[in-house]
Amino acid sequence: MIIKDTGKGIPKENLKKIAEPFYTTKYSGKNDRNFGLGLPIVFKFIDLHKGIIEINSEKNKGTS
Repeated sequence: MIIKDTGKGIPKENLKKIAEPFYTTKYSGKNDRNFGLGLPIVFKFIDLHKGIIEINSEKNKGTS
């Protein structure tokens, strides 16, 4: 299955970090503990089921 968006893309230096708990590019302020858990949870479930996640991202063209 391929999931794709048409957003601004993910900079290469951030691709390694997106599965880290609490990593976010959103506003860093009062409620930081509410950000950065979605993808780490997804990565964990995929790993538990012996799946693979591949991420391809291109600046200003989106991510799949």
